[in-house]
Amino acid sequence: MIPPSDIPAITALHDEYGLTAKEALVVLLLYQGGIILRERIRDVYCDYPTTTPVEARSAIKRIRAKVRPHITICTHYGIGYEMTPEARKTVQKIIRRHHDPVPNHHSGAQDASGAESL
Repeated sequence: MIPPSDIPAITALHDEYGLTAKEALVVLLLYQGGIILRERIRDVYCDYPTTTPVEARSAIKRIRAKVRPHITICTHYGIGYEMTPEARKTVQKIIRRHHDPVPNHHSGAQDASGAESL
């Protein structure tokens, strides 16, 4: 199940790169920083606990194909994966851009109904 607090970030990553919800969750996991174990990625990406950690490699391959060259994910062979600091900044910008409302350049004040007041 996707935590409700992650939905805006997942939507931002979907809109930007066409990631599925599970792919976006893996990106958000990597965004937290540090080396993320293959088993942890598998747990986030796969629905079945009996899936091997090799499935994490397939997930990362699919994600890389969608986000390259904007987001770089490094492989730590036999251990897991890590997002570069530059990539983390890119993800942060995407999430912020998606959440920040477009500035209203209209100078007139509006009441609660949206009607302009003079």
